[in-house]
Amino acid sequence: MQKVFAFLVKQLSNLWGSSLILLVAWQLFLRPSDVEPKLGASVVRQFELMPAAGSMELRFNITPSLLIKSTHGFYTIRFNHLAAAVFYAGEKLGPVDDELPPFKQKSHTNVVMDMVLAGWLHNASSAVVKRFAEEKVAGRFEAAVVTIRTTLTYKFWPYKADYFYIYECPLSMPAVPRDGGELVLSSPSTCKSVKI
Repeated sequence: MQKVFAFLVKQLSNLWGSSLILLVAWQLFLRPSDVEPKLGASVVRQFELMPAAGSMELRFNITPSLLIKSTHGFYTIRFNHLAAAVFYAGEKLGPVDDELPPFKQKSHTNVVMDMVLAGWLHNASSAVVKRFAEEKVAGRFEAAVVTIRTTLTYKFWPYKADYFYIYECPLSMPAVPRDGGELVLSSPSTCKSVKI
């Protein structure tokens, strides 16, 4: 009986030790912080505030280039439910998020995705109108942000983990001419993850 008990204790000890090693490896090697998104220079075709049906409407047409760098040493990361949106002075510009195709990214690789974000903000608030007027006079819009929402899936056999992340990418761009005939480029920026 003592031999059976000693055998069971030894097996449980080995199982506990293996689980601890897997947990430490999981924490050290499989972290979403290994993903570094950046926004490249974006083509701005339109970004203007205009009167519409008794209110002010902010219209935009921006083509950002998203660069996602994986610094992970071993594993492939799957990006699921990837969506992008534009905010200005804290208000979301519509009509809907731009859904991007899911993809897998191997370790130590870069992925470049070109997006087309276009739409409008109906009934712009007085805060948006004021901020827009101030930045237009200054010649540069600094209150625009591109947000990327995604679910990152990490696999480490026999475990799998999903992390939901929101990245905010500042969009700094020169004031677009009112006639819309000239394209401008925004400055590249580094995206930051938002804790949720």
